Amino acid sequence: MGLFKKDKVYYKDEVNNYFEEKGFKFEVNSYIITDIFKECLFDDEIKKLELLIEFALKNEIKLKINKKADNGRYALLWACIENNIEMVNLIIEYANRNDIILELWLFL
Repeated sequence: MGLFKKDKVYYKDEVNNYFEEKGFKFEVNSYIITDIFKECLFDDEIKKLELLIEFALKNEIKLKINKKADNGRYALLWACIENNIEMVNLIIEYANRNDIILELWLFL
């Protein structure tokens, strides 16, 4: 599972292949799973994030959904700000399945 380079696992090709196997022409440019998650999170296509989460669950990969993105926001906060109920539900369901306590910090 994944290609190892300097103690990091690269998933770019596997994720892109998974998208293709599922019949979608989505593509990620990032290599590390945390960056792939952020890339899918900020994409306009919710199905891309849904497929990534499906890929992670199938391959027992724990996504770091509480890691702040470059814009300083957490995934759940971003989904709420964007008023994207489907994304909020995806994130909450993934967190529940993996016993993750979601973080939601907002500093003004």
